[in-house]
Amino acid sequence: MVNPWPPTDRDPAWMLHRPSAWFTDAMTSPSAAEEQSAPGGRRSFLEIVRRYRRMLALQTTLALVAGLAEAFVLVMVTRLALAAAEDADRVAIPAGPEVSLTMAAAASIAAIAVKTVVGVASAHTVARLFASGLTYIRRRLVAAFFRADWETISSEKLGDLQTLVTGHAQRVGQALLHLSGLMLSAGRIIVILGAAVVVSPIAAALAILFGGLVALAVSPFTRATKRYAERLKDTMRLVGVRTTETTRLAVEARAFGVEDHVLGDLDTAYFDAEDSIRRGRLATQLGPQVYQNLALLLIVIGAATVASLGSTDVADIGATLLLLLRSFTYAQGAQAQYQSLVQALPFIDDLMRRTHELEDNPARTGSVEIDHVGDVVLDGVTFAYGDAEPVLRDVHLTIGKGETVGVIGPSGAGKSTLIQLILGLRRPTRGRLLFGGVDLDEVSRADLRRLVAYVPQEPRLMSTTVAENLRFFRRLTDGDLREAAERANILDDVLSRDGGFEASVGPAGAEVSGGQRQRLTIARALAARPEVLILDEPTSSLDDEADRAIQAGLGSLHGEITVIVITHRASTLQMCDRVLRLDGDGTVREDHPAVELGIEPQ
Repeated sequence: MVNPWPPTDRDPAWMLHRPSAWFTDAMTSPSAAEEQSAPGGRRSFLEIVRRYRRMLALQTTLALVAGLAEAFVLVMVTRLALAAAEDADRVAIPAGPEVSLTMAAAASIAAIAVKTVVGVASAHTVARLFASGLTYIRRRLVAAFFRADWETISSEKLGDLQTLVTGHAQRVGQALLHLSGLMLSAGRIIVILGAAVVVSPIAAALAILFGGLVALAVSPFTRATKRYAERLKDTMRLVGVRTTETTRLAVEARAFGVEDHVLGDLDTAYFDAEDSIRRGRLATQLGPQVYQNLALLLIVIGAATVASLGSTDVADIGATLLLLLRSFTYAQGAQAQYQSLVQALPFIDDLMRRTHELEDNPARTGSVEIDHVGDVVLDGVTFAYGDAEPVLRDVHLTIGKGETVGVIGPSGAGKSTLIQLILGLRRPTRGRLLFGGVDLDEVSRADLRRLVAYVPQEPRLMSTTVAENLRFFRRLTDGDLREAAERANILDDVLSRDGGFEASVGPAGAEVSGGQRQRLTIARALAARPEVLILDEPTSSLDDEADRAIQAGLGSLHGEITVIVITHRASTLQMCDRVLRLDGDGTVREDHPAVELGIEPQ
């Protein structure tokens, strides 16, 4: 899948080198057939690995260099120790000539310096790999969410996206760390075993054979780790969803005195997660311990075998054993990294599956540019959710430019569906929706969002200034904000606060009243000078004073822009030229306020 953002100067490619890419290219670029046959978690992770294959190749190259330096030092330490014991004045360089003790010590120190520099470079690469991988997948997931069509977004469970962005995405960064560590250990093992082959081929061959046996012995722990990780993945998503849902109901829980029942319900999810965590962690901890003990046993057996073969070169025996000990230490680390990687794969698979679902269902956009809306026409519009009965059935309706139209009806009658259709969030099952004679499916979404504004029933503000809440990431002037605040009848309230437009509204708007929050969201909608304003129950939860303030603001818009408002308040319906009644049978009936409510229109 193409990255939703183009490469930037923060992309890891700047530190990659072509010569080192061949190693991971072979490892991480499977054919289409191989990728299709790979398990879901592996296939999803390979998608991420391919993005960072060069950085991983660089890490492998650094590991090989560090391994060579370490192997050289281990052999030289053994030979220097033996030379000191035998009072010798020269030692042999591995695969080289004999040199003085001073020269041998200097070469060893140089090798240590190389290993140190390489270690610093490796640490930098690992840190960048983790941070970049984590940021990339978070940006990709959130971008896919915001760019997906409404049907896909609306199916998202409350708290699910947060769980994916925080918990699952973290596993991506960790998995890259584990893969990097695995490649680091593997590179060092290869070099150290290579050095052991040079020093004592028999001992090295035994080490490779015994290492394979140890890997087979710990494989059950790896399978158990993956099995419990699969369970943990599901329970962690459940924990995220249930926690978000119940915390949003904290007021109701307190009011009804059911806090203990809520906690008990959450405990079920928490204990399920605890069981999976405990079992998975146990398998992860036991694997390395079993590996370590078996490795030590095999080192003893290997030493005894080398001795029984009659080797008399003490330096070679000592160097071989030291090299084998280090190789098994790295192998133990590799085993631990592999188990941790396996544990992360189910989470990555889940994360990538959801990301692909969002990316595969992008919001539709047309190519026809419009500079005005004109009449909003529903031409035989029918809409149904799936195979259910239509919510709206063969609706023929024209809303003229500058009209104020009220929408009423019982819960579930289709009021929100009608609004979502006009906003272009959903498409009619049958029929057409026209803006100024242009089919809404063909209208550029940029023009649609500029010309049609929406105010939700529950006003939501960001924890920032009044100005930033009204601007809402758009390029609007201070004059635009002031004019919008005046039209929404909130300007005097804003100017009366210390700081005016630069005053903070507090966390999620906690420092302003409910009526002020609603009027601020209306001002936000008006700031870009839309031609159509859609409001969903803008005064349903407000007192009479706040209601009057909003009515005054909306009244000033009458005849200037098209207003479509879902409401049941008579004071709001008084402002309407017409009222649309949705009766719940899929039909839309037009009534005049005077007929329905016994009031005279303004």
